[in-house]
Amino acid sequence: MRSTRDGVYTEEQAERGEALYTDVCLECHKPREFARGSYLEENWVGRTLVDLYWFLRDNMPEDAPGFLRPEEYVDAIAYILSSNRLPPGDSALTTDETRLARIRIEKRERSTPSPSRPRDWWRHEER
Repeated sequence: MRSTRDGVYTEEQAERGEALYTDVCLECHKPREFARGSYLEENWVGRTLVDLYWFLRDNMPEDAPGFLRPEEYVDAIAYILSSNRLPPGDSALTTDETRLARIRIEKRERSTPSPSRPRDWWRHEER
């Protein structure tokens, strides 16, 4: 089993997904809807990329579900992962559903506090 933290898409794939988003998805979905972890964290963490793929394929675009090519759906997934600041990798997502089922959707790793500042540094500055 792999994780979305493992760099499962390429930057090029995310760029294609962004172009697709602009051409097809933006009509109904605003950029903030998918960014900063909210969409993935609230709806998909713990599931696999095949679940997200099936959902997009079966429901999007809303006025013509299944209209896009399988490659376009995985490009859209790459864009969603990128928008959620999950890291890109060297290999593109594939349309192989068995492989997508082996990638678990996880939250991005949060950055750790700087060692020079205590975790609650802001409390000390208020005093």
